[in-house]
Amino acid sequence: MEDMGEIDWGWGNSESHGTGLRALSIDQRGCGLSPLGDPNDFTPEALVEDLYAVLANHPLFRIEPTTSEKDGQGETKSTSIRPFVLVGHSMGGRIAMSFAAKYPELIVSLVIEDMDIRKRLLCDSSIRSSDRARTLAFDRNLQGITSPQGVVDKFVDEEGYSSEQVQKWLNEGRVEKVGNRHGYYSQVHPAFRLLCYEQFFETNHGKDTWNDLASILENQQHKFDVHLMIADPSMTVCSEESIAEMVEAFDAIPYQLHVHRFPDATHSIHNSQRKLFVQDLKNIIRGGTILRRHEEVR
Repeated sequence: MEDMGEIDWGWGNSESHGTGLRALSIDQRGCGLSPLGDPNDFTPEALVEDLYAVLANHPLFRIEPTTSEKDGQGETKSTSIRPFVLVGHSMGGRIAMSFAAKYPELIVSLVIEDMDIRKRLLCDSSIRSSDRARTLAFDRNLQGITSPQGVVDKFVDEEGYSSEQVQKWLNEGRVEKVGNRHGYYSQVHPAFRLLCYEQFFETNHGKDTWNDLASILENQQHKFDVHLMIADPSMTVCSEESIAEMVEAFDAIPYQLHVHRFPDATHSIHNSQRKLFVQDLKNIIRGGTILRRHEEVR
């Protein structure tokens, strides 16, 4: 898993509010610069442990044991992790749910950006590869492709993506030319999408994990708020039926679940409604109250 580095959000004035709030952006395996690894090892459990390993080795989150925490032989016990606010967008939302269900003691607040818990079948998707083995073996070093049109053709012809989507990646730099030589590198890996469907979307993962979270919070094993951030109805990937199911699961603890609506926001709320998104996130991190028209107060 690739650590994309620290982000200083600039939310605090150093004179009056300390050093501000900091965030860590992480590429999951198979995304960005992170290698996919063995496709057989791509499971919800493995992705959760990837995240845990990054946090346990990052100075923002790692807490070194004190002298009193050493064992009788003088050996240092394993480091612990500083509790934090976990934000997961889209597929990252499913991974964030999984992490919070396994390590609830580390969560201060859980934020799910435009993702629900319903099943999604790959056969119903508009993007489908005709050859699973080829997709799993996809080489993101697009050697031999010398033009943007060649990149578009490869993704469209072999992996079933639309030309508009691939052109967007090229414009954003998610598929980029490597050095001064011919050739491209794709931060997008079709195998990641395929495996996410197989491991997360085509199983009961979403519903089971969400119910586990509700049970943990209801039994007061740990306590943290959960925030669902939903894009505009015309652009969200969430279904109202699934959102209602998520809300119902929290009926016994309604004040720990908050549903935020973002009119005119696309699936990437953090880009299309950045100001509102950041305002909400600041309040969540600082423990403030969010009372605006796009939140459903329960």
